[in-house]
Amino acid sequence: MQQPATPSDSGPTPSSKGLAPGDSIADDYVVEHAIGSGGMGEVVAARPAAGGELVAIKVMLPRDGDDAGLIKRFLREARTIAAIDSPHVARLIDSGTLEDGRPFLVLELLEGEGVEELIRRRAPLPIEEAVGLVLQACEGVAEVHARGIVHRDLKPSNLYCCATDEDEPLVKVLDFGIAKLTLSLDLDSAETSLTKSDSLLGSPQYMSPEQIRAAREVDGRTDIWALGVILFKLLTGKLAFDARTVGEHFAMVLSDEPTALRSLRPEAPAALERIIVHCLKKTPSHRFRDVASLASALCPMGPPSGHARAERIQRLIDGARASVPSLGGARTWDDDLTMQEPDSEEVPMAEAPTLF
Repeated sequence: MQQPATPSDSGPTPSSKGLAPGDSIADDYVVEHAIGSGGMGEVVAARPAAGGELVAIKVMLPRDGDDAGLIKRFLREARTIAAIDSPHVARLIDSGTLEDGRPFLVLELLEGEGVEELIRRRAPLPIEEAVGLVLQACEGVAEVHARGIVHRDLKPSNLYCCATDEDEPLVKVLDFGIAKLTLSLDLDSAETSLTKSDSLLGSPQYMSPEQIRAAREVDGRTDIWALGVILFKLLTGKLAFDARTVGEHFAMVLSDEPTALRSLRPEAPAALERIIVHCLKKTPSHRFRDVASLASALCPMGPPSGHARAERIQRLIDGARASVPSLGGARTWDDDLTMQEPDSEEVPMAEAPTLF
């Protein structure tokens, strides 16, 4: 569906106040109930007008003024999701435009709970369970990175635990609204300023130092930083940089060391604490080179499925690297840990080649 919606006799059209039960979306879907909303869009559960299973529909919220930048971001999210075929990324079913010009995305409706809710309900989690969730997130992120995409907004509310018949839930990566497309997938090669609201791209508590400084200049290692913060919170229920205000948090991220994991979880392996510290290095070139290295380091402390998962992630990243020979060969977790750190905080990219 690519054409703007037209008025329908099947039900009321969405109002300027947002979607309500019974509203018709593009004549093809009927809203059943709200799921949630954020700064950019609202999400509702809807049923196809022709019948069938419920779907999730994300629609840009009505706004005053020029929405061109937000519409561009929505369309970029649709292209990003469409480029990824992975059980660890929410599936895009359809997309279109409302008669008032707002775009919408139709996604699979997930059953389970967000990692944010899981943390609120159960943190601190057992070490094996927490590591297992992050390993699954790594697999989703690897699928994203292998296609030349940096998520830039990884956080617990953008990870979802879907109920399964297996011993562990299926973790899916959500919300690619500010994803950065790179390599051959960058269909909009000119990364121009979108809107004034884009001056802060990301969620402050999970943003890396380089993302704080220049959000559009980040690479895949900013996602590794966020995964480290998420793992710390799963294990402790707290942030690695625990501040009272956004400004104080940014200052800590830029200048302070993270809280030591074992100061809150004394029983945690020293290796796990080192892994988190390595994710949270101030200089990107001092972190894990890619999610494959992170997964390889984590899998000994995760569930039995972790080893096979780490191998799949390595194959994904190796395949992506093979398509870009200048990126160099793979590097192991041991290589990452023993890599000499230069005295300068600024490390030329040529001295530390990475996937993105």
